[in-house]
Amino acid sequence: MTFTPEMTAAGEKLEATLWKTSTRDQDEALQAYLLSLFTHKRCGSADKFVFPAYNFLIIYSFTEHGNLRPCGMFSQYFSKVVFFARAAIFKAITAQAKDKKMGFHE
Repeated sequence: MTFTPEMTAAGEKLEATLWKTSTRDQDEALQAYLLSLFTHKRCGSADKFVFPAYNFLIIYSFTEHGNLRPCGMFSQYFSKVVFFARAAIFKAITAQAKDKKMGFHE
């Protein structure tokens, strides 16, 4: 899997920000990192699993013995990941609308 320059920059910023005491800066860096993970375009080969979030979910679906986790357990975790993705995208949309002084639905 190849990381895009945006993902690398967002990850490095998050790492640097975690050493700061400002919760707001940490929140902004985490949101930027999540946004970069969930919205990047394909890079590298045309393989199905080039997105880091997909890779993580697939790896997480297996137990340490190589069996698949029960569907209920996996779907509960997957719904949390999707929630964080939607929250990151929503925050980016509202921030852009605020910067451009646009209404939310424009």
